[in-house]
Amino acid sequence: MRSAGFSAIAGVCAIGLVVAVVPIPGSQHPAQAAFPGTNGDIACEGQRNGSADVYTMNPDGSNKQFLTDSNARDGDPAWSPSGEKLTFESYRNDAASEAYKMNADGSGVTRLTFNGSPEDRGTAWSPDADRIAFHSTREASDELGGSDFDVYTMNPDGSDPVNVTDGPSFDAQPDWSPKGDKLVFNTDRDGPFNIYAMNPDGTGLQRLTDSPAQDSGPVWSPDGSQVAFQSLRSGTFEIYRMDADGSNVTQLTNNNLGTFFDTFDAFPEWSPDGERIIWTSGRDSDMGDYDVFSMDAKDGSDVRRLTERPGFDGRCDWQRATPTSKTACKDEGWRDFNRPGAERFANQGECVSFVEG
Repeated sequence: MRSAGFSAIAGVCAIGLVVAVVPIPGSQHPAQAAFPGTNGDIACEGQRNGSADVYTMNPDGSNKQFLTDSNARDGDPAWSPSGEKLTFESYRNDAASEAYKMNADGSGVTRLTFNGSPEDRGTAWSPDADRIAFHSTREASDELGGSDFDVYTMNPDGSDPVNVTDGPSFDAQPDWSPKGDKLVFNTDRDGPFNIYAMNPDGTGLQRLTDSPAQDSGPVWSPDGSQVAFQSLRSGTFEIYRMDADGSNVTQLTNNNLGTFFDTFDAFPEWSPDGERIIWTSGRDSDMGDYDVFSMDAKDGSDVRRLTERPGFDGRCDWQRATPTSKTACKDEGWRDFNRPGAERFANQGECVSFVEG
């Protein structure tokens, strides 16, 4: 078990060994196996002064704090597993979208990609924070150079970008499984957009949906058992969830009133505790306005509106708050990884209890 970045409190008793691992402030490495956690802040993209910026808010929509202030579009934020960093896409330095990283308070903005192509977008951190997945047109083979996306992974500093799909199709919107052993993404390689899973190196391709209705935007649930996504199956974009193998598809939203844009429900994201899903919707808004809503992840009930501003609010990510003390860890529930059949993993800063005897 690696011990960098966290403190260990160990006690030996007659019935066995108890090891409690508690992160200290400054640790940037989450556990390689991610489990449902505590709900932290929500980071979103929102229009302000004619352009889009990144802001955070509480889970109930209160206390909005803008983190960027750029004349160009800053958007699509993604939390690092520790909750201490955010990646986002921006057009601030040229006409192309590039990936950037900053601290959770908006300081320390660092440019990660220097591609100069039309798009480097859709960042997603691996659970161990060692790689960032994204999609890009940097090796586009189509004539316009704008519709041939591939999925890449790179180091957190932007180095070592690797094309893991490398094909003449629109492969985009990757998301890591909680264990870090799979990526889900959407692709039009076999016709309409559908959702696939693969190993992080691009091998082991598995088709999860087979629909003519454009399935896209897949995101793993915190426990890895389900995937939420958006689809045109009902004629308008709605939010769905399915088991991780593609079975048991369940429609969660049913916003079929008004125009296509009014009924736009898209960009789902799970709460870290797995109980809620946030998403972007044009419901109950003026034409062209989009807001952030949350709902019960099981059945789409208990819909709550989190934003109500003119323009666009959405494309959010939900921070997984990390306990900072042994008491907080205990209050949130210890997990026994020493039971028969329990998965072994290299801890890198999570709240973990190993118990035997």
